[in-house]
Amino acid sequence: FPTRRSSDLHTAVTLAEFAAANLDTALIGRLLGETVLGLYNRALLLATLPAEKLAGALTRVLFPLVSGVQADARTAGAAGLLGLAAAGVVAAALGPGVAAAAADLVAVLLGPRWAPAAPLLQLLAWVAPPMFVNHVCGVLCDATAQLGVKLRVQLGALVLFAVAAPGLCIGLGFGAAGVAAALLLTEAARLVAYLAVLSARMHWRAADLARVLGAVAVVAGVVHAGVAAAAAMLHGVALPPVALVAEVTAGGVALAVALALAARL
Repeated sequence: FPTRRSSDLHTAVTLAEFAAANLDTALIGRLLGETVLGLYNRALLLATLPAEKLAGALTRVLFPLVSGVQADARTAGAAGLLGLAAAGVVAAALGPGVAAAAADLVAVLLGPRWAPAAPLLQLLAWVAPPMFVNHVCGVLCDATAQLGVKLRVQLGALVLFAVAAPGLCIGLGFGAAGVAAALLLTEAARLVAYLAVLSARMHWRAADLARVLGAVAVVAGVVHAGVAAAAAMLHGVALPPVALVAEVTAGGVALAVALALAARL
């Protein structure tokens, strides 16, 4: 049965996650206005929704698997590392691909009036890989009763974003792109913090973790390169729907190549 302390930690983690999930839009709405907020929201939705749905399905399987074997450190650690690899590869295939096809994706799904959202989408799409690997790390903390670790990481990330976002947005004059960059920076820092803590607690060997991260990087790089090449060849030549179909096809081919390379890791 949950103790009073674990209940309090759950509440604190939930509040920290809620604040982190809404602080970017609150800042943009307050500092830049509703029009920019609308562009940012649509770009963020396109950047993260596909990976979010797939990562959600993964974590529904991962939580009971890891929590059921947490008494066996080796088995729990192996399951956790496999979950990181799966979430990372999925997000690395979708996020960088979306970044490369951002202009045509916005034109087809949102229409030409939303064209200013494309540069934001190009940046926010790179948030997907670290964001959803972080999501899996959070699930691993839940499954192994490490809520204190999760709370400290979440609060640290919240403070970092609260400082970086206004500084980049207003202080340096980058506007909504500054908030997107702050989000990317925060997710990257959160990932480093999670991996530093979980590596010891989940008994991950440095070589194994490096292979998983290498595989994710290979998928991200190859998929982005494939889609970007198709987008460059068709820019100004094909209509956006035709170009988008070609970019998705190129991304599929690139993903097959990337998975073959990543499997060697």
